[in-house]
Amino acid sequence: MGLTMDAATYARDAAGRSKLKSDFNGDIEALVNVCKGSKYNDLIKLVKNNWVGADATDFINDLDKEIAALIKSLRALKTEFNTAIDADAKQFASFQSKNVR
Repeated sequence: MGLTMDAATYARDAAGRSKLKSDFNGDIEALVNVCKGSKYNDLIKLVKNNWVGADATDFINDLDKEIAALIKSLRALKTEFNTAIDADAKQFASFQSKNVR
């Protein structure tokens, strides 16, 4: 009984690595969309409808800053992840080429 690498969903296989990156990037973009989407807009409307005054405005401004920071962090994570996956692929290709006789 041997190991069948082509059955791996995520592995050193180029297609698996591509799927992993695609899935991860899709998940990150889905999170970014939640941060900017209708649920966020509904929250802002709810605050504006039920809370008045400078503190409500300050709350919304603070929330906007935090959401922007979160989105920036998520996109940075996406970049770091893709860089790490690409570096691993390069390192593995180098390793494989040294083992070929």
